[in-house]
Amino acid sequence: MAIAGELLGFAPELTIDGDLDDIPAALADHTRAALREALSNVVRHSGAHQVSVHIGRDDDLTLTVADDGCGIPEGVTHRGLKHLEERAAQAGGRCEIDSSSRRGTTVTWTVPLG
Repeated sequence: MAIAGELLGFAPELTIDGDLDDIPAALADHTRAALREALSNVVRHSGAHQVSVHIGRDDDLTLTVADDGCGIPEGVTHRGLKHLEERAAQAGGRCEIDSSSRRGTTVTWTVPLG
């Protein structure tokens, strides 16, 4: 998060709901990698002025990265987004991307905990 903040010129807002202490190491690694990929996409492509990161735990572990940038333009390579989807699938979860040139992009990465 600190590196993303340096590259963006502002710190992303971070909220955490739930206890993350007993998340299995392999799942924590997948989640960290997904967070890095999502923030990297924001830094490289979005032109965002605000970025929020939410990590929540209930029956699932959910990572949400939302920005107010330009959205995902038509015709661009979705390689980084594909990696997010593949990593979620490897952990038994899913990744949803909602993008608009007016609202920015929200990546919601969810994996089951049990």
